[in-house]
Amino acid sequence: MTTPAPTCQGADGTAFWPSTVVSAPVAGSVGELPDSCDVLVVGAGYTGLWSALALLDADPTLTVCVVDAAAVGDGASGINGGFLEPSLTHGIDNGRRLFPDEYRTVERLARNATRDVERFLAAEGIACDYEPVGTLECAVADHQCAALDELATAYQDGGWPVEILDTARIRAYLHSPRPVAAVRAPTRGGLLNPYKMVRGLAAAAVRRGATLVEHHRIVDLHRDRSGVRAHGANGCRLRCQQVIMAVDGGVRHLLRRTRLASIPLEDYVMVSEPLGQARRTSLGWERREGIADRSGAFTSLRLTADDRLFWGGSEAVYRFGSTHPTNLQPHRWERLATDAAAWFPQLAGLRWTHRWTGTVHMSASAIPTFGTAMTGRVHYVAGYTGLGVLASKVAAEVLAARTLGTTTEAGTLRWATRRARPFPPEPLRWAAVQWARHDIAKADRTGTPTLLMTLLDRLGMGFTS
Repeated sequence: MTTPAPTCQGADGTAFWPSTVVSAPVAGSVGELPDSCDVLVVGAGYTGLWSALALLDADPTLTVCVVDAAAVGDGASGINGGFLEPSLTHGIDNGRRLFPDEYRTVERLARNATRDVERFLAAEGIACDYEPVGTLECAVADHQCAALDELATAYQDGGWPVEILDTARIRAYLHSPRPVAAVRAPTRGGLLNPYKMVRGLAAAAVRRGATLVEHHRIVDLHRDRSGVRAHGANGCRLRCQQVIMAVDGGVRHLLRRTRLASIPLEDYVMVSEPLGQARRTSLGWERREGIADRSGAFTSLRLTADDRLFWGGSEAVYRFGSTHPTNLQPHRWERLATDAAAWFPQLAGLRWTHRWTGTVHMSASAIPTFGTAMTGRVHYVAGYTGLGVLASKVAAEVLAARTLGTTTEAGTLRWATRRARPFPPEPLRWAAVQWARHDIAKADRTGTPTLLMTLLDRLGMGFTS
């Protein structure tokens, strides 16, 4: 006898997180660009808002204008999974591979930044449902256990306490037939509501004195003798001394040099109806950690504050020419629903009420790429490759320091100063991504990395991380 798979039919096609807040402009935002400012921040997501806060904390006399083409929270910062993962390198194993001499320092900075975020949320009264519950990394095939053991060693070496769970212990804790082993890192970050978080940051920036302008798109930047002139889509102009580009993929459209620095990949995610007490109890999972598996196209899952099930999977969907999707692929949500049913057969008949896609801008090494343009007047970062909730804070501090002519410890590391490896132009780019996707899926089945995956690892490219 088989149990019916949960279905995403009837889901409303929109992200869940904005539904948890009464939609309204951020208090204190304005409707028009000012004529001038000291620093223009393009993008009112995590990076842009943390940048504005860092600038004004360093020099409250600065005039800082944060402008966004949409409303605060409409972009990636408001619709991601809300995993506050203390990683600047898309996972500690990727950091060890890329920066063997620096990764302990990078881990320390990530740990300190996590504590800074926690203190900031408390001090500013940002109610974003933060839960410091740590992480649970699961192997879902026997051949993944060796990598899981290496992960546990890396966590311990990086200063994180861990607990290793064998098959009996993980299945007694998480009532699912899928995991065969797990590593719990109980102090490694937590979970939050990303939409409430970004709007809280926006309100804090306005309180500090930043000018926040929503629904204004910057379409061009020009360097002149006295600074930079920014041109808006509606014909408005603004003159400033410095610019911070904090729009991840949007950097590619304003700065030609960055167009091969990252590529947009689509992630498909969905959220269920509230589980209710009986279904919630049936899962075990008392500590409520954020969960990820160790497959190449990793599954991520968590519980929301009202006990809905969040489910995401990364198949690295790439559109030729690095274009953004104009049509969605509903079969990918159905595949997620089938995957959820395999993890939790006891949730038969569960209704998925929200489903959406998000764009992850991936750099070749799976970590942020920093740069400067227009003779030091424009500073940018791109290519977080996910896990940007925490990394964006440290990246913003680097950008703010460069804008002010100072530096931070993170800004001196190869993490922020290395020369980024570009992606190849089309059609090689599309072919390489498809080849890598095929080989990652094959390695998930066989447990043996292909020659391409081994080569990518040796070249320091993060597609396999």
